[in-house]
Amino acid sequence: MSLLHLMERILTPPTSKEDFKLKLSLFLNEYFANTVRKRDLILIVSKDVNSKNAMGSINDIFQKIPLITNEFFLAAQKNGIISESLETTLLGDLFLNPLFMQVLFADRFVHKNDVTSPEFQKKYVSQQIDVILNGLLLAP
Repeated sequence: MSLLHLMERILTPPTSKEDFKLKLSLFLNEYFANTVRKRDLILIVSKDVNSKNAMGSINDIFQKIPLITNEFFLAAQKNGIISESLETTLLGDLFLNPLFMQVLFADRFVHKNDVTSPEFQKKYVSQQIDVILNGLLLAP
């Protein structure tokens, strides 16, 4: 099943905070695993990012992912789950870019993480969701 098809199946309008968090977690874990599986392709494309052929083959994905994530976050706003003050077009980047960068630069980070490990992927996504949804600061 393609990533875009999975996105469309998972990122349906959330009905509660719990539903929102579950769908987001399911999607991000699948996105991370999918990105790891396609790491070789990502490395090739990143080296040839100015090539029309390379970009043409992935352009459809890079255009649809932001649209689908934006619809999900807009639905969450509409349903009173996330703040209306948030710019939903930016939220997908907050979640997806760190995962993509983990895969792209895994062998270059000072603290090398095994991005191929399902345990690491789940831990990373769980902590990412916790930090973004709950923040870093302890409640007073």
